[in-house]
Amino acid sequence: MTVKQQIRDKRLGQKVFRPVLKSGKFKGLPKCVVKDCMNPGQNTGNRRKDGTIIYRSKCKQHHYESIAKSHGISVTKLRHKIVLKIARKQGFETVTDYLNSKHPYRNKRLDYCENVDGRLGFVCTTTITDKCMLEVDHINNIHKDNHEKNYQTLCSCCHRYKTRYFGHSKNLKYMKKVLSKNAAKFSKSKKKGRK
Repeated sequence: MTVKQQIRDKRLGQKVFRPVLKSGKFKGLPKCVVKDCMNPGQNTGNRRKDGTIIYRSKCKQHHYESIAKSHGISVTKLRHKIVLKIARKQGFETVTDYLNSKHPYRNKRLDYCENVDGRLGFVCTTTITDKCMLEVDHINNIHKDNHEKNYQTLCSCCHRYKTRYFGHSKNLKYMKKVLSKNAAKFSKSKKKGRK
């Protein structure tokens, strides 16, 4: 549709005075006003009094580009500012902490290295000064296996050591057995040292 027409669309539930997309998953939605853009106008998340959705004249990408241009910054910096604002509103200090909270396994990261119990055959003596020094390790070395039992938090040094010396095993039961055996050895030697 090239000529602007007044169209009543069931999906929109509102009158549109600009071209509408004819095909694809966005069929029937108002088209972005930027030439040759085949995306719909951005859904603002707001509704009119009659309950119809309000769409911007530009798609999300072109909307951000125009705002970034008016502020004299790049689109990446603009998006970072937007995400930082959302993160602070939800109580996070940084964008990284906010994004990690939504990650499938980084949100399970503890604030200490779990090798303090000697599970890798030695005791971790790394002083953790920031969360960025900690990583979530998949015990059975299968990164698609995202069960909570398959996670452990290790510092960067311990994680690399575990990958080098235990990276061949893909069996979770075997790995748990080895790690618990090492931790038990360490706790026994610790108890003997106290006496």
